[in-house]
Amino acid sequence: MTTKRMIVVSLLISILIVGISFGCFLKPRKVNQWQIVYDYSACITTSDGTKFFVWLPVPVTSQGHVSNLVNRTTVTGKNVALEITDCAYGPVFNLTGENMTKLRATMVFTTSQEPQIDVKARHPNGYIDLNLWTGADENPSDSLLGDVWIYLSHGSDNGTAWLWLDLTIGDIHHHTNDFRGRELSNGWNRVAIYAQATVP
Repeated sequence: MTTKRMIVVSLLISILIVGISFGCFLKPRKVNQWQIVYDYSACITTSDGTKFFVWLPVPVTSQGHVSNLVNRTTVTGKNVALEITDCAYGPVFNLTGENMTKLRATMVFTTSQEPQIDVKARHPNGYIDLNLWTGADENPSDSLLGDVWIYLSHGSDNGTAWLWLDLTIGDIHHHTNDFRGRELSNGWNRVAIYAQATVP
């Protein structure tokens, strides 16, 4: 190998070593990351399979804006239709269906800040929550977060429907606390929402 070629090879090796050392020096510190899951689920069941429409709370940010979670919504059932509309109490899911109708939306995001979620608070840790609350949380020390407004229009004057509703925020559930469903009647209904932590 000629002297000139040896010099070039030595120079390339030196550059490679310096580059590796410099790259290791600039390697970013590894940070902890946590995944937060938002999951909105609702199920409406009617007493006789009659067509209905219902106005349900939508997930909103702590500033009151409709969450992007609504863009991930799917609906299953017979003759279903879904849109976001406004009512006297704010934006709602306007859901139409027959018999058993289900609504679902899920979103996962990653954060570098370890969540410190207050189980018994609305908008825990500043995250999303339901809207259409009938008033303030009168006793923030218990699991009852308050009532939300829900409107039902049933095809039968004496018809009823049952609602199961759950909003998962990380390890917290804001839900109707009754897997059999809360009974709804025609018109506006006040439905109690409870907070519960997921059991490890």
